[in-house]
Amino acid sequence: MIDICLLGHPNVLRDGEPLKISRRKSRAILFYSAAQAQPVPRQALLELFWPDLPRTAAQQTLRTSLHGLRTELGAALQVDEQVIGIASDVRVDVQEFSEKLDAAGSDIPNLVQALSLYRGDFLEGFILPDAGAFEDWMYFERDHLRQKAVMALPGLRCCMRTGANSNSRLPVSTGPYPSTRCKRICSEKESASISSRATGRARSSAMMS
Repeated sequence: MIDICLLGHPNVLRDGEPLKISRRKSRAILFYSAAQAQPVPRQALLELFWPDLPRTAAQQTLRTSLHGLRTELGAALQVDEQVIGIASDVRVDVQEFSEKLDAAGSDIPNLVQALSLYRGDFLEGFILPDAGAFEDWMYFERDHLRQKAVMALPGLRCCMRTGANSNSRLPVSTGPYPSTRCKRICSEKESASISSRATGRARSSAMMS
């Protein structure tokens, strides 16, 4: 069983044990692909990671990176001549977070479960200095996901005040992705900083998200 953890410091697990992927750009390709709802066209990866390389050289570099990833991940990474995707049985925390949060409505246990997946900022601490378009996408997604978490908290507080599902309460830790961030993302200061950090990055969102 493969888990791809993108909230907080990114990590890839096989049966609960860390899986080492040594090349940073290969990890970035995996993280980007895992964060997408649909398989990613090869052309999008070429433009994202090697915009300045001649096409033939970029294609060869991508093939080498995908071969290395397939060696480590096996069938968890699905590759054909056109697109790259993640197998449906792979657990991706950021996908689960968004799905659970969108479906939670005013149900406190579901809101708590969704917010508990938010164990840290998206790809926290990860950088890829030679791929500016990837970093722009990463920062935009980071702010977007933090904003989703921040915006969910007032609804959770309101439900709890009105007594809906009153037996539920915020946990300190839930499931395989323990969260200590519920209090932090409540912070008005952090919430207010979202828009300023997103400035200048939204230009890439239409293409990358």
